[in-house]
Amino acid sequence: MNSTTTEQAHTGNQKFTKNKVYRSVEKHQVFSENKVDKIVVDCCVNDADDPLMASEYVDEIFDHLRVLEVSTMPDPAYMNYQDDLEWCMRVNILDRFLSVNEVDTNNLQLAGLASILIAAKYEEIRSNHIIVNFLRNGFSVPRILRAERYILSALNYDLSYPSPMNFLRRILKAGDFDLMTRTASLYFVQISLLDHRFISYRPSQIAAASAYLARKIFGNGVWDATVAQYAGYSEQQIKQVFLLMVDYLARPVAHRNFYSHYAKAEFMRVSIDSRTWSKENAKEL
Repeated sequence: MNSTTTEQAHTGNQKFTKNKVYRSVEKHQVFSENKVDKIVVDCCVNDADDPLMASEYVDEIFDHLRVLEVSTMPDPAYMNYQDDLEWCMRVNILDRFLSVNEVDTNNLQLAGLASILIAAKYEEIRSNHIIVNFLRNGFSVPRILRAERYILSALNYDLSYPSPMNFLRRILKAGDFDLMTRTASLYFVQISLLDHRFISYRPSQIAAASAYLARKIFGNGVWDATVAQYAGYSEQQIKQVFLLMVDYLARPVAHRNFYSHYAKAEFMRVSIDSRTWSKENAKEL
């Protein structure tokens, strides 16, 4: 890793103690007076009467998620010892499984489909179409169950991964983002699933960079003290991440279906506008 590793998470086989993780998290949080203004608005002040918002515990919940995101990140360098695979073949459960197991191309499809099925069960999403895909590819039910058990065992049955969306929802609430900027933020978060270069960054960094870039492109406010506080990062601390997003957007379209999806009127054509902006401004950032 290069000098930008202060912006990135270091994982691999490193063991984190609780104190080490908290120090690592604190290093990325924005409390310094010389980085942001002191005025921070409490975005949860109106949630006291809503038990679903858990306003009494929300700060502790997000402190825990910031610790958890470190321990559930895959090894950024795992592809160095996956001789048969390419970067286009991955996301979190599969990434973490491949960080500790070498898989050949013959078993990669089974591992990928089993990872999706595990995720669907964990998130309580109907998975009939996933099972159909298994059967179409000739995988028997016993083989599917064996693959699920093997992956779960490799991950120590720890599926409590905090996704960027956990952090993005809190940032959007704190920053009073309009619908256009919210939609663009979601689009930018999903870019991280398609580009392997984001694997070294924490989910909270990806969420913060997505919200920052959406505001920058669509002009919905500045990265003020309140947003920085709830995001946990200053502008400088997420610069490498949002520059990577701009680089992805400025390049020729690599994922046509994804781009076309967010080019629809119902999504306010954010993929078109953000790509145009990125091509015009990438060199100046």
